[in-house]
Amino acid sequence: MRILVFGAGAVGSVLGGLLARSGHAVTLLGRGEHMVAVRERGLSIEGIWGTHHVTGIATANLPREISDSTFELVLLTVKSYDTLAAIESMRPLDDSRLAVLSVQNGFGNTQALAAAFGARRVFGARIITGVELPEPGRVVVTVSADDIRLGPPAGEPEMMNQAAELGAILKAAGVPASATNQYREFLWSKVLYNCSLNPLGALLRATYGELVENPGTCGLIERIIDESFAVTRACDIPLFWDRADEYRQHFFNELIPPTARHYPSMLRDLDRRGRTEIDALNGAVVRLAADRGVDVPVNQSLTAMIKLRERTRQSELQRNSG
Repeated sequence: MRILVFGAGAVGSVLGGLLARSGHAVTLLGRGEHMVAVRERGLSIEGIWGTHHVTGIATANLPREISDSTFELVLLTVKSYDTLAAIESMRPLDDSRLAVLSVQNGFGNTQALAAAFGARRVFGARIITGVELPEPGRVVVTVSADDIRLGPPAGEPEMMNQAAELGAILKAAGVPASATNQYREFLWSKVLYNCSLNPLGALLRATYGELVENPGTCGLIERIIDESFAVTRACDIPLFWDRADEYRQHFFNELIPPTARHYPSMLRDLDRRGRTEIDALNGAVVRLAADRGVDVPVNQSLTAMIKLRERTRQSELQRNSG
């Protein structure tokens, strides 16, 4: 296939690199030094998905630099706050045969893509794999808790054959992936997890284990879960759990122990860019709650605090660069 990875950071580079290694014509669209290194020296992939060095991958820093625009598949791997800008940049590449796979965090990405390109051409992928980019041209897969679960955003049965084909392509390239008609359930299982931990961990610079061990922050986590469940029920969003207390048992007994030493990616995003995906996480819960008249004061407060921290961090970064 002719594949464009739009937003080739750590995750996008791993997926694109393995797809190129398996014989697909891949173009990586990414930033600066990393794209230069891939173009000049190739891409080194290390970690739990094997050690590989892939050369001959086409690269671009800007959409207008892409020489071949006849893509059959776009893997969208940008941060959720860049989704709308990415959509505008993708419009010149649009073709009725083009499929778009959102490999992103948070709620709202597939909805925006479907509005732009049509629901029958958009698929979502939930990924819970850790990938680091320690230096330009080199990525390391550090941990993977489950297959990439990909499928049509609303579980449309008529789209499942194509979803299965996409899953098979990734799996043949060495990426643990499988198609599902329960993409929404998998996505929201991660949204619930991220909402419960990311803003608190980012604001307090604390690990997941530290948040849970402290009675005050643990109590806030439980309230976040209760509020989020109330919103999903009001919006008829399908989940794997019927009640909040069922999810809490899963959260504290199964999710926290293997990730207790981890810091949230939101903390790294604040430190590096002063931008986070809060609007696609707790902010999305707040927006959905407002539409349904549900009270979510903890999610609302955390969203406001992260937004303020984004502004203050951006000011710090501007001062340091000056």
